Amino acid sequence: MVDSPDLERALLEFLALECPFLLPVARRTLRETSSLSSLESALRSELEQLTTLPGPEAEAALYPGTTACQAASWHRECLDEILGGFFRRREILGSITRDEKLQLYRWMVLTRTLDTRLKELFDSKDIAWNQYPSPMKGFRSLGQEAIAGLALRLRRGEDIVGPVIRDLGVALAWTDDVDNALLVQAGKASTPMGGRDLHIGDLARGVLPPTAPLAMATQTLIGIAYALKMDGRDSVCVSFIGDGGSSLGEWHEALNFAAVQKLNVVFVIENNQWALGTHVSEQTAAKRFALKGAGYGIPGITLFGNNPEEIAAGAAWAADRARAGHGPALLELVTYRRAGHAHHDDARFCGTRLHKGYELENEDGYGRLPIRSSCTGIASHPKEFPAMRTRFSARRNCVWMRQRNGCAAHLGRSRTV
Repeated sequence: MVDSPDLERALLEFLALECPFLLPVARRTLRETSSLSSLESALRSELEQLTTLPGPEAEAALYPGTTACQAASWHRECLDEILGGFFRRREILGSITRDEKLQLYRWMVLTRTLDTRLKELFDSKDIAWNQYPSPMKGFRSLGQEAIAGLALRLRRGEDIVGPVIRDLGVALAWTDDVDNALLVQAGKASTPMGGRDLHIGDLARGVLPPTAPLAMATQTLIGIAYALKMDGRDSVCVSFIGDGGSSLGEWHEALNFAAVQKLNVVFVIENNQWALGTHVSEQTAAKRFALKGAGYGIPGITLFGNNPEEIAAGAAWAADRARAGHGPALLELVTYRRAGHAHHDDARFCGTRLHKGYELENEDGYGRLPIRSSCTGIASHPKEFPAMRTRFSARRNCVWMRQRNGCAAHLGRSRTV
C-alpha cells in the first residue's frame, strides 16, 4: 500500500485528467504496492492490454498503408509517454532540495515586491521624461509569480527563454536583474534595449524581449533552436504564450515546425483565463490547451500554474526529453490573472466571472508556498519568510533611490540579496 497520501492523490488526479480508464487498476495497485516503479509497470501493462487488438481485427486495413493495429499503437505510444512523464516528474519533485524550495520562494517574493512597486510608480507618475510624466508601460504578474519556478532546473546561461508580457518573474529568475525591470518601465537608455522598448529583455543573457506581435519570440526561438540543432548543441529554448496568443497562426506554425524537426523547444501556454477582456471560454472550444499538443505529435500536459514545484518538475521533464532527442513538449499552466490587462486597467474586466477559488489569496503561488512550507519545514524559522520580504523590499528601494538621484545611466547589475 502506498504510504504517501500525496502520491495517491496526485496519481488519481493525473489519471482522471489524462487516462481515466486506468483508474480502476490504479486504485487496485495502490492497495498492493508502495513502489513507484511497480505502479508505473502495472499501469503501462494495463494500457498495453487495452490497446492490443486480436489477430484478424488487428490486421484490418483502415485505409491503404494503415492497419487497425498501427492506429491503436499511435494512441498507446502517446498515452504511454504521458504516463511515463508523470512518474519522471514525481522523481524530480522528490529530488527538489530545501535550498531549491527557498529559491522558488525568493523568486516569487522578488517578483511580487517589484511588481507592486512598478504599479505604484505608474500610478504616481513620479518619473518624468524632461518635464512630462513618463507614459511607462507595464503588465502585472500578480497571482502568476509561481511560473518563475520553471527556471529552477533549466540551464540559466545556456538555455534561452522568450517570455511574454506578464513574465517578470521568469526574467528575474533568469537574470537576477532588478535594475533592468525598473529602468525599462521608465525607458532609460542604460537598459539592454537602450530605452527603445519598454519591455524586459536581455539578449546577452538569453532573454528575448516580449513584443506586441505575441508569437514573434516563438518564431524567433524555433530559428535559434534549429541553429542549435545544426551546431550539435543541446541547449533548450522555452517559448511562452498566453491563452489568447495561442490562437495566433504563427504560433501554430512554429509548433508544427518544431515538432517535425524535433527541436529542443518547450512550449508553455500560460492559461490565466483572460486575453485582454476575452474569457478563455470564448478563446477555444478545447477543454484543455494541452490537448492541442497531440495534433502536432507532441505530448501536452496540464499543470497547476500556482504550484512552483510542479512547474519546476514539468519544465525539467520537458527539457530533459528534448535534450535526449525526443523533440518539443507543450506545458499548459492553469493560473489566474488577478489584475487588469495592464497598469492602466483594473479588475473590472471579469465582472461576475471571477474564477472560483482564485479569489483567495492562498490560491496563488505567493500565498500557497509559505502555508505549505510550514508543514514541510523548508523555513528554519517562522520569521524567515517575512525577513526575506523585507530584504527584497530594501533591495528594490535601493535601486529606485539611485534612479531618483539621477544615477540610472551609470547603474551596474544588482547583486543577489
